Amino acid sequence: MITRLRRRFILLSSVSLFALLLIILAAMNAINYQSVVANADRELEILSENHGTFPEFLEEPGMERPDDLPQPTEEWSGEPGPRDKRAGRPERGLLGIFSGNGSAERPYQSRFFSVLLDATGAVKSADVSRIASVDAETATDYAAQVASSGRSRGFLASYRYALTEENECRRVTFLDCSQELTQAKRFLLYGGLVSFAGFLAVFLVLFLASGRIIRPIAEAYEKQKRFITDAGHEIRTPLAIIRANTDVLELDLGENESLDDIRHEIDRLTELTKDLVQLSRMEEEGTGGLPMIEFPLSDVISDAAEPFRTLFAAEGKSLALDVQEGITLKGNESALRQLTSILLDNARKYSPAGTETSLSLTKAGNRVSLTVANPTETEIPAEALNRVFDRFYRTDPSRNSQTGGNGIGLSIAQAIVQSHGGRIRAATTDGHDFRVTAVLGR
Repeated sequence: MITRLRRRFILLSSVSLFALLLIILAAMNAINYQSVVANADRELEILSENHGTFPEFLEEPGMERPDDLPQPTEEWSGEPGPRDKRAGRPERGLLGIFSGNGSAERPYQSRFFSVLLDATGAVKSADVSRIASVDAETATDYAAQVASSGRSRGFLASYRYALTEENECRRVTFLDCSQELTQAKRFLLYGGLVSFAGFLAVFLVLFLASGRIIRPIAEAYEKQKRFITDAGHEIRTPLAIIRANTDVLELDLGENESLDDIRHEIDRLTELTKDLVQLSRMEEEGTGGLPMIEFPLSDVISDAAEPFRTLFAAEGKSLALDVQEGITLKGNESALRQLTSILLDNARKYSPAGTETSLSLTKAGNRVSLTVANPTETEIPAEALNRVFDRFYRTDPSRNSQTGGNGIGLSIAQAIVQSHGGRIRAATTDGHDFRVTAVLGR
């Protein structure tokens, strides 16, 4: 149990750390990507407003300003503009607006091109003077793809584009974002590598330190098991003495109802002590405490279940067996006989008269399923299904005196199944048909 607890602690901590790192990495890269898109859209907005170019470029020697380009409304007086006073140079048209978002050299670093389409979608002009990797034919093809997509903004290959209305035409402006996208991909890669390295480092620390972290729990659990084992051995002797004295009193007094009650309670305490000691040993030893051999499981289950037919019939009930022939399993024959007896005895105690309990044994692949199903008189709530394997838990505490059980049988059944590397679960149909399924095999 302590080993399983340690594994669960490491697994839960590792999964939590991995999820946290994944969320952080995804958030940082999403922010980085959105920053790239926002910067590109700001540049595209300036380009689209100025007919596919930056205003600064139009002021270079040999370039002419189109007639329909908005003219500056004020002449530069030689004094620095409001955004360039700290730099000691004037604000020059829309370039000053752009430089508020980044470097004033950005227009000279950007690579872009644009295509002007008429109302019918035909190409009127294509400007590829500010990019070397795209010719007019490629630009025209890109513009046609954008026009047919029906989107005004987006990515085409590594180019961010914007489709805007210009007089009675449409202009598609493309901005080369290959460098920014490459940097974003590198950020994702390096961030992933660093996160993975950090995850491995923390996992190693958890693996090495988990023993110390759960040591108080392990020590408390060991003391509890030792107490149960020691107390069980100590209680047996007084119980044996009490039973012997009861037999002596019966010889002197004859048959007596009070003595019968005492003897009955002694038997219950003796059985409970034996079950507690057995359960403690099984949890302590695990699979190492049971010799495992290959044996015919179908024959063992049938032999263990057959005597219960008489017990069920004596109480006005019936037992149906459906055991698949030829099933073998590597396990402990005695423990699996006890598992069968516990499940059938539990079904016998809690099923009403006139009903039928069924036991089935099937195999699918390497998995063997043993299922015992029985009707119940009272409805079993769904929340009780997770607790039926707890020690001393009963779904109907008022029936303790009627059933004669001590509420520990299903706990032993669970320990037997877990010692074979399997799992056991309980279920109901409409809250009345109780079903326990043990899955064995690896």
